[in-house]
This record gives sequence, structure tokens and C-alpha cells, in this order.
Amino acid sequence: MAKDGKIRLFIGSFVELESINAEFACPVRFVNKENLHLTWKFFGDTDPDRVLGILDNVEKITSKIKEISINFNRFEIWPNAKFPRLLVLAGDDTNGEATKLYNAFNPGKFKPHITIARFKTRQRLKSPVIMPERLIFKEKTINFKEIVLLSSTLSPKGSIYEKIKTFTITAHP
Repeated sequence: MAKDGKIRLFIGSFVELESINAEFACPVRFVNKENLHLTWKFFGDTDPDRVLGILDNVEKITSKIKEISINFNRFEIWPNAKFPRLLVLAGDDTNGEATKLYNAFNPGKFKPHITIARFKTRQRLKSPVIMPERLIFKEKTINFKEIVLLSSTLSPKGSIYEKIKTFTITAHP
């Protein structure tokens, strides 16, 4: 539970990937393998009385979505290598359905990604972070079959997620 009795909510889809770990020139914390996910919508601290409306909205949106397919094919440092905040596995929407789902929740450009690690530096670096050579990722296309409404509790060891409801994506002809 977040502050003031609110619930920290988001909509995401979990992914299964091999453990990813590497040495960087600045401190970094990798996301636990079981917490790797793609975020469709982050609501933040939400009044509990809004949850039913959110569930109804997600149900309506996901009922119109066909199979979601994203080709993950590269690591990126966001926002940039001189001011690193996130190491992400980025990809491309292969059939337009991921973008359709994302845009139903968020206006703006969809950049499919999975956060792999968070850099612990809070300042601009004198030299850019260099991606370790061993961080090579072979392309992997993931077909998302579920969208999940989750609550998130922050802890010093990383976020703790609890599933509120899972929505199944069914391929429509």
C-alpha cells in the first residue's frame, strides 16, 4: 500500500528472459528475473475506489486487441550514456497491436522496452557509460498473451508486485 491509503498501480506483462548481469563503470542494480516486465500504463498512487473503474476500462481495451508481438533486439541506456538512469532491452512492435494497446492508455510515442537495470548514479558522468561487450542480445520475439493489473510496493531490495487481475489476450480473426 502506498502513502495515504493509496495503491501504487500499473498495467504490465511479465516476460521470461535469461538472467542478465554485467559490470559497469558506475553502480547498477539489476531487476530480479521474476520482476521483468513491459509496462503498458503506470497509474502511480491511486485511490482504491478507482480500481473497479480501471478494471472495467482494461477489460474493454484488451477485448479489442489481437495477438501482441514485439521483437526485442537491442540494449539501450536511457536517457543517454552520460546521464544513465536505465538499462533497457528495447524492441519493435511487429504487428501494430502493442502500439494500439499502449495508445489506448497513453497518448504519445510507444517505445517497447523492458527495464533490465537501474543505474545508481544521480549525476552527469564525465565519460559516457560503455556497454559491456558481453551484453549482446540475440533477437527474441515475444508474443504477449496476458495483461496484468498490478500493485507495486517499493522496498530497498526492489519492487514487490502483486497481481490484482490478469486479462487474457485472445487472437481475433
